[in-house]
Amino acid sequence: MKDITKGSIVRYKNDATGHDGWMEVRAVFKNTVNLGSIFQGRTTLKSIPIAQVTPDYDAWYATWQKSEAYQCM
Repeated sequence: MKDITKGSIVRYKNDATGHDGWMEVRAVFKNTVNLGSIFQGRTTLKSIPIAQVTPDYDAWYATWQKSEAYQCM
């Protein structure tokens, strides 16, 4: 099983729903996770199979460092 814990940054891609991007794990269950926006406290996606998410903090952080929001801090 992947090393996914509450608070992990993961890459979630689902072609059927059009979701593609990084999200934060809000809750972890036996076979599913709940996901939410990284900078927001709300859970937006529930009961996502763990197989559909991949731990990807390093890639997210590298992209975040190049963003205008980060550069303005």
